[in-house]
Amino acid sequence: MAEAKRAYRWILDKFPDNKRALDGLRALQGPPASTEQAASSPAETLPPEARAAMTLFRQGRLEDAQVQAATLVVRFPRVASLHNLLGQIEAGLGQSLKAIGSFRRATALQPDSIEARLNLGEALNEIGRHDEAITILKQATREQPDCAEAHDHLGRALLALERNSEAADCHQRAIELNPGVAKSHINLGHALAALGRTRDATLNFARAARIDPASAEAHSSLGVALTELGRPEDGAKACRKAIELNPGDAQAHVDMATALDGLRDHAGALASLEQALVLKQDHVGAYSELCRMHLRARRHSDFRVALKRARRFCGENDPRIRYWMAELAEGDDAPQTAQRMAEAIPETKLSPAVEAGRLKLISKTSDQLGDHTKAFEFARQANETLKATPLVQKLDPLAYQREIEALTASFTSVEEKPWSDAAQPNAKAPVFMVGFPGVDGGFIDGLLADHPGITLVEDKPMVARMRALMEGPADCDRLEALSPGNLEAMRSAYFSELHHHADGEAAGNVIVDKLPLNIVNAGLINRVFPSAKFVFTQHHPCNCVVSCYMRDFPQDNATANFLDLETGATMYDRVMRLWAAYRKLLQLDVHTLDCEASLADRREAVRQLLDFLGLDPAYMFIERGKTEPRRWENYRDQLEPVQPLLDSWARSTSS
Repeated sequence: MAEAKRAYRWILDKFPDNKRALDGLRALQGPPASTEQAASSPAETLPPEARAAMTLFRQGRLEDAQVQAATLVVRFPRVASLHNLLGQIEAGLGQSLKAIGSFRRATALQPDSIEARLNLGEALNEIGRHDEAITILKQATREQPDCAEAHDHLGRALLALERNSEAADCHQRAIELNPGVAKSHINLGHALAALGRTRDATLNFARAARIDPASAEAHSSLGVALTELGRPEDGAKACRKAIELNPGDAQAHVDMATALDGLRDHAGALASLEQALVLKQDHVGAYSELCRMHLRARRHSDFRVALKRARRFCGENDPRIRYWMAELAEGDDAPQTAQRMAEAIPETKLSPAVEAGRLKLISKTSDQLGDHTKAFEFARQANETLKATPLVQKLDPLAYQREIEALTASFTSVEEKPWSDAAQPNAKAPVFMVGFPGVDGGFIDGLLADHPGITLVEDKPMVARMRALMEGPADCDRLEALSPGNLEAMRSAYFSELHHHADGEAAGNVIVDKLPLNIVNAGLINRVFPSAKFVFTQHHPCNCVVSCYMRDFPQDNATANFLDLETGATMYDRVMRLWAAYRKLLQLDVHTLDCEASLADRREAVRQLLDFLGLDPAYMFIERGKTEPRRWENYRDQLEPVQPLLDSWARSTSS
């Protein structure tokens, strides 16, 4: 048995996705009783002359075993078990078509051989001939209704055709017949996950890991499910265990990357993806995640390099690669090409998250091409797709609004600042650029990126690192209670995180921390950095809300509010009320930047901003970025239900 295990592991080292080897290894650790009764092992039915070939097979010497077995089937053409053995060897070598031929000959010679029939069905599955596999495996379950393995194999074939409910029934039946097989629980978990029942899937993956603690697949699948449920820390722990058990499994490293990304450990996530590609240079999933992370972080050159590598090693047929090619076309100002490519991708071939991205891309390009009805409809479809994902279903966007309301109540309940500002030691405070998310900075983006005296740090979690040191909400009472030691620890946390993102050669520059929703943490920022300046990026409220609705954000309690116009508009109202309370009580040093200034007024807007930052206001900047101050008017009909609420803020900001 030890030799057989080594043989299967040798196959998996060369062919990590080989299902026969995976199943064989699981079977050696605890085979289903029904299968043992239904089929005898090859060694029991093989002629004595075949023992040498079987020994080579068990030792993992598959090429030598193939030569021996091929010679034997010529000598003994009527022995079904020899054809079955040759088929298993060929399957282990990745020679699926040859394996299918051998298994067909075995079943023709011995029609009642359940083992050969299961092997044939699995080999057909391997090359995508799922309908044929289902026909064969259904016959096997009819003839051997108590064979758990037959039901399990049939379930995998059904799942490949997205007949998810039928697949789940098959795997459930396999478990009823033999509940002690970890692989059956894993398979049921995958079927349940495909049905959107991620919590039930998680329970099955956890059972599989308990049944077979050495199953890397069980731990890796569990890690993915936990991450999807919004538990990335537990997900990373499970993936780490999978990698310990099988460090050569590229998919486990991809799953780890997803969990680390959920923990905001982006450097660790990228490293895990690169390790996956070292192990399997044509891993489409790893390239897809690399593209997603680079594009989200606006690392456009890295995105191009990752996509180029993906096309080189994986080709261009996979729908995920085609989606990222469409994103590249949009980034190259070719919206018609991008839309055509995105619309040609089969929607059922993408994960819900990538499918939502595809729909948002069609929405974005439709907006660019002037078809605003289509743009809004595809944004709606994308948001509905996201709402159905386990992560978003777990989120509580209204809880985020309640937190904002509680902060507003705290800062409006007192008439003067409840603490005295202590002198801020050492490092100069950053400038915090805040506002409501969703709308790009327009003409100001070029200035921030190009000015030699500005170091722009965009969408990074420095303030989140400070906030993590707070116990409870950052309301007036808790901020007042912070000791000098607490404040110094928070400053240290901020600058420690900043060090990972800011260019070390930019010492002495004005640090601009641009993360719009830091507006919610302005009270904490003022307490930790009393001399901090704020730049409030002002956009028309309707522009903010419709842009958030149509944009593709990573999902959390805050951004889940943007999946509906109504909750997005309500959140805008809550955020602006809190900002007004902060400004009134704390007397923040704020410069309001009109990001929708007319062409004639932009030079003066830039001059005033530079003066506020203590930089030479005569700096000549080259305008880059797009400014669309009236974009929202293209969606006036869709905005009608929330227009009265947003108009009140539009009037107050223009006065």
